[in-house]
Amino acid sequence: MTTRSAKPPTRLSDSERKVLAAATWGSAPSIEEIARRTNLKIHSVRYSMRKLLDERVLYRSILINHGRLGYSIANMFFSIPQRSKEKVLAYLSVQPEVVWFQEHAGDYRFELSILVKRVGELQQLIDSLSEKYGVGLNNKVWAIENNWHFFGNRYLGKGVMGIDPVCHADLLAPATESDALDRRILHHLEAGKLKSEADIARALKVPTSSLSYRIDRLKEEGIILDERYFIDCEKLGYQEYEIIVDAQSAADKLRRGFVNWCTNNPAVLCCFRCFGGWDYKAVLHATSLDEAMEIQDELVTHFDGASKTTLIPCRRLICSGISAEMGPF
Repeated sequence: MTTRSAKPPTRLSDSERKVLAAATWGSAPSIEEIARRTNLKIHSVRYSMRKLLDERVLYRSILINHGRLGYSIANMFFSIPQRSKEKVLAYLSVQPEVVWFQEHAGDYRFELSILVKRVGELQQLIDSLSEKYGVGLNNKVWAIENNWHFFGNRYLGKGVMGIDPVCHADLLAPATESDALDRRILHHLEAGKLKSEADIARALKVPTSSLSYRIDRLKEEGIILDERYFIDCEKLGYQEYEIIVDAQSAADKLRRGFVNWCTNNPAVLCCFRCFGGWDYKAVLHATSLDEAMEIQDELVTHFDGASKTTLIPCRRLICSGISAEMGPF
């Protein structure tokens, strides 16, 4: 279980900020590539990267297309009675099918994403809470994620010409074959706690050559989409927000232009097209609620105000990533 820090923002030197911007643009670059992008000495880049990683301002992880594993991601907002909060959070945060769980401000108090092979599995999870604790989830609204585009932290810098920062996935793609070892490898890569393939191989008790072969195959089959550096935005003084969009009468305009709008807005980290309680979702980083509301207004204005949008401040990350037990697989 992890919690976002409420500490004052980390102060970065000019060189550290340059390194951070270069490291988070596109696929995870080498030390040499970061030095080339920033015109800094390799030893200076190596020192800055070590500091950023040690302080968890920066961490390395992978982007996974769960559709290629035969799963859809069901995303749900809900609220729960205050008296039941802690036990429900503790229960949901360790369920193996849960890949994302966080607390928000406002009406959409909690957000939960789980891996499902059919939508009924979401109901099964809700029923298990009722049976175990006598607790029902209130104000429920859910949607299935159909595809997403990940842009990265483009607001940190202008990036590098000629390098495409965008990674995208069709979550309805046909499933491919995988086994328990594949999914244990994905867990360790996504968690980002082990620093090398040799470390992961030792943890899994497999030869390093076998691990490398598996990782290459997972990439070739489109299960591992990309490997990137990510940031803890709050350590840099940013707050994460989500905008969920009910297309309504603007459906055609949004379908044609939503991804382009997100592509052209450097504050947007990623965006999704969904089916269910909302049609689109954008995740963004902003320095204040006012800045986030300005971005929301830009979205509504760009699409002639015809869509219904909700801005949701993300307050606390409770858990993320594939469960270590890999239960649903």
